This record gives sequence, C-alpha cells and structure tokens, in this order.
Amino acid sequence: MDYTYIFNLGAGDNGNVMGITNNRAPNRSQSFLYDNLNRIRSATTTATYSTDPTNCWGEAYVYDNQPSGGGAWGNLTNINGASSAYTGCTQESLSVTAGSNNQLIATGISYDASGNMLGDGTNTYGWNAESEIKSANGVNYTYDGDGKRVDALHDEPRFKAVIALIGFPESAMAAPPPTDPATPR
Repeated sequence: MDYTYIFNLGAGDNGNVMGITNNRAPNRSQSFLYDNLNRIRSATTTATYSTDPTNCWGEAYVYDNQPSGGGAWGNLTNINGASSAYTGCTQESLSVTAGSNNQLIATGISYDASGNMLGDGTNTYGWNAESEIKSANGVNYTYDGDGKRVDALHDEPRFKAVIALIGFPESAMAAPPPTDPATPR
C-alpha cells in the first residue's frame, strides 16, 4: 500500500481523516486538524519549507463564525499559511467576506434580487422565475412542469461538431429522456 489513512480510531471515531501517511515519500505525508464542528481547520505536510521546499504545503482555514472571522454564517472566508514553517511552500489563498444576507462579497461575484449568483468572476449564470438554473457559460437548461431538468443544450459550435462526430444527431441532445429505458428516442 502506498498510503495509510489515520482516523484516530478509539479516540475520535467520527470519521475524520486525521492524516495520510505516504509510505513511498514520507515527507509528503499529510496531517489534518478539525474544529468542534468537524470542519477542517488546518492541513499540512510533514515536509516544511526548511526540510523539503519542493514537497511542502500548509494551510489554515478560517470560517466567518469563528472569533477571528467576525461573521455569523460559518462560510470558509480565508485560507492562510498554517505557520511560518510553511512560508514559501505551495499554498492556496482565499480572502472573501459574507454580507448580512449570507452572500460572498468578492470581485466579480454578483447576485440577482432573489439571491441567485449571476457571476463568479469567471462563469456567468442565468436563472428562471423558479430560481432553477437556466444557463451557465453557453449551456442552456430546460425544465418540465414538475421542475425536473429535461434538457441541456450547448450553443458552442465545437460542442455540436463533437456530438455529430460521435454519431449523435443534435436533435438527440435536445430530446427529453424517455420514461421507459426500453423506449427509443
């Protein structure tokens, strides 16, 4: 086995992975800490910047309902370095806040009056009157009267060409699925 998972059986028995031992490259083994709500609080490798700068990373996670977070929602709002031992290691970063209506506030994120996200800085979204996703980056969705999604059409020509190349007519992508699997479209 290349990996050994550590669950703290007998001590914490809640299913949280407390560590992953890499049996081939021990410096790449990982440790995890959780808060009292079982949310990940930190994740680190055995390697630190001083011992193995190419295989180290260490992250600390901040939720906005923690004393240092300043909010009441419990959203992940910050990812920071786990400690100074990991400065210079590979790590993600995140710094956002949640407004009084529990919506993330960051550059590029926008919402409609119903609270549906319209954009996240990279992707754009459209919603129908029932707050069901209507479109996302060129894919358009259709729903039946029961609110079940029955159709997803991509309007990009390259996507339609791939469908044609693999032998599906475009109309097959637009047709709702049959109710009986034995019934052809």
